[in-house]
Amino acid sequence: MGHYLTELGRFEVDSSEEHFGGILAQIGKCCDRMSVCSAQCVDHSVLHLVEPLKDHVLLVESVSTMMANRKKALENLHIAQKDQSKKKAALKNLEGKGSKLADAKKAEQDSTKLVEERQNALDEMTKSVIEEIANFRREKKKDFKRMFEGFVKMRIEQAKRQQEAWESVLGDMQLESL
Repeated sequence: MGHYLTELGRFEVDSSEEHFGGILAQIGKCCDRMSVCSAQCVDHSVLHLVEPLKDHVLLVESVSTMMANRKKALENLHIAQKDQSKKKAALKNLEGKGSKLADAKKAEQDSTKLVEERQNALDEMTKSVIEEIANFRREKKKDFKRMFEGFVKMRIEQAKRQQEAWESVLGDMQLESL
């Protein structure tokens, strides 16, 4: 738009409407400056707002994956606990039956060991999940505060520059009409 107003202003200057042409050219140049300023603002926003938000989404996905893995570990623990209960029941039924009893005791011991291993794995995973979520929340608040403060400050500075540029054009228009 700025280019067209500038060209129209040149045409008006050439056709003896110098005052009007000068104002159009000045408005055109101001529009061009605002376009550059807006493009810089978009570039800054992408770099300092959009990219960090993408990183945040990746972190959220990681936490979600961690939670899904924990859920699967809990399911595996429940399966091992059910298997352990079956083995204990089978062992109880075989008391006093010799060779089958030894095999059942071994199976029950193996299932108890598996339950303990899975419980330990789940406990470690739970501890890690709790620590990571707490850290994530702390860092998220700091990062978002910094990110949005920077974005808002940049937008305020852009608005001030735009206001100054347009006020300059308006002042020149009022001076020339006197």
